[in-house]
Amino acid sequence: MYRQTIPTTARAAIIALIKALQTGDITACRHLPSSTSPAYWAMWARTVMVCRACLPMLALTGEEDSRCDHCREIVPMIHLEQAGTEGLVILHGACPGCEGIPEMRTA
Repeated sequence: MYRQTIPTTARAAIIALIKALQTGDITACRHLPSSTSPAYWAMWARTVMVCRACLPMLALTGEEDSRCDHCREIVPMIHLEQAGTEGLVILHGACPGCEGIPEMRTA
C-alpha cells in the first residue's frame, strides 16, 4: 500500500474544497458537466474549477504568480505541482524550500 503524507496547507485546502463543493461556492467552467477532461482546482483559486481547455482561467500574474501556496512567501521561482485522481487534479505552487521538504512532495 502506498501512503503519502499530505502537508497541513494542502489538507486544509482540500477540506475547503469539499466544503465549497457541498455549499455550492465553487464556480465551474461551462464545459465541466459534460467534459471527459478531469476537473482542475488550484490552491490559489479556491472558488474556481475548470476543465483542461479552461486552465488559462487559473493563471496568475504579477506578485501572486511568485507566491508559494504553502509558506506564502514570494520567491523568484515557483514549481507547479499536481496531485489527484482520474476525475480531479489539484494544482499548487511550491517554492524551492517547500518543494524540498519530504512532507511537501506530492508525487
